[in-house]
This record gives sequence, C-alpha cells and structure tokens, in this order.
Amino acid sequence: TKALHILTPVQILWVNLVTDSLMAIALGLEHREPDIMLSAPRDPNKSIFADGLGKKIAFQGLMIGLLTFAAFIIGWYWGGMPENYTEASKDASTMAFMVLALSQLFHAFNARSEKHSNFKLKVNKKLFYAFLASFSLQMIVVLTPATRKLFEVSFPTLGQWGVIFALSIAPLVIVETIKLISHKLQ
Repeated sequence: TKALHILTPVQILWVNLVTDSLMAIALGLEHREPDIMLSAPRDPNKSIFADGLGKKIAFQGLMIGLLTFAAFIIGWYWGGMPENYTEASKDASTMAFMVLALSQLFHAFNARSEKHSNFKLKVNKKLFYAFLASFSLQMIVVLTPATRKLFEVSFPTLGQWGVIFALSIAPLVIVETIKLISHKLQ
C-alpha cells in the first residue's frame, strides 16, 4: 500500500521559502504602533513569551495547523476518497498545501500589531508588495503544468478554490475579531 502524506518534503520547503522570506523582511520594516510611547518598557528579565505571547503563538499556530488539516480532509472527500485514492490524495494535498501557504501570508498581517486592527494601522506598502509577490509565487505552482508536476499538486476546481480562500483568510478574520472583542472589553 502507498503511504498517505498530507504534504511532501518539497511542498514544506516551498511553503517555508515563500511565506517566511519576503514577508519577514517587510514586517521588519513595519511602522511603529501609534501608542508605542504610552507603553512601559519591556522588562529585560522577562521571557519573550511572557504576558501571554506564548499562548497567542500556540493558539495561532494550532489554528493554521487545524485549517490546513481541514483543507486536507475536505479535499480528500472531494476527490472521491477510497474509490480514487490517487486523485483524492492529490486533491487533498493540493488543498492543504495551498491553505498552509496562503493562510500564513494572510496571517502575516496579524503580526503587525498585537492589539491594533490592521484596518486602523498606517499602511505598510512593503508588506503589501511582499504579500503580492509571495502570493504570486504560490499561485504559479498550481497554475503552471511543470510546477504542478514538480510539487505533485493538481489544479483546483472552482469550488476547491472557494474552500482554499475561505480557510486561508480565516486566521486574519479570527485574529481581527479577537482584537475587536478585546478592545471592546477594555
């Protein structure tokens, strides 16, 4: 029997390359937060994960992981599951691959500020351009036959694209909602 893999090693390497390089540089060039001078300095003796940051990172990582797994499960059943193992596996892997990459690209906007909404922060054009470049690179993988073969992915159907984009944008929507609720409760 053939082993079932959610993602191949080349897909994982690609996701790390496309989501971490340009976006990280652009986030490093982020404008300062509007109320930065109102905050007390960070205690140098505290861990970088203090004050709930570790929990936020764990929650957000788990969220992206679960969305990726959900994409795989949806793709698996969409592809005909047991009757057509090869195609179901390829559709599922494609959907997981796309959601993992695109959700991280959308999620990068959440990293701009822990407490301020993206819609209230000064525009970071560099982050927007990095997003477009990274998004384009990811799309080339599924739009080009040669790269589809290299990455062992299929071309998603219209319905699959809808699921991919809905799951990919979910981290941005969820974190923005949490920020809004936290702001209202203060």
